Amino acid sequence: AENTTLGKLEAIEVSLNESNMLLKSQVKQQMKGQEESGRLMKDIRDENARTQSDLRDSRAQFDRALSDLGDAKAQFIVQADRAFNLNARNQEQESGSITSKQRDTKEVSRILASLAKLEEEVAALQEQRSPAPLA
Repeated sequence: AENTTLGKLEAIEVSLNESNMLLKSQVKQQMKGQEESGRLMKDIRDENARTQSDLRDSRAQFDRALSDLGDAKAQFIVQADRAFNLNARNQEQESGSITSKQRDTKEVSRILASLAKLEEEVAALQEQRSPAPLA
């Protein structure tokens, strides 16, 4: 009877040792998984920080470009005003000269077309500037 009890105890000890080794292995795998998860989260945070920085830089560049276009638009308005004034003076001075009027009208039309194109570009840039929702 002692041999049977001893055999049972040895079997229980072997079973406990196997269970202990299995638990140690599972804990080790879980710790590795947590370490990998931590590294991935750090990588994600770093990439997010880089993306945010790039986005701020891009927005600053866009704002500078929009400001430059606004300056160019103001210059075109001044040029158009000068062309209109020049056209009015020429009409007074050369009331009979059709070719002069046509030339001035063409110049004014060219400037106005340039102004319209610039305004379209500014409008397109302003539409682009509306920030897209960040995911």
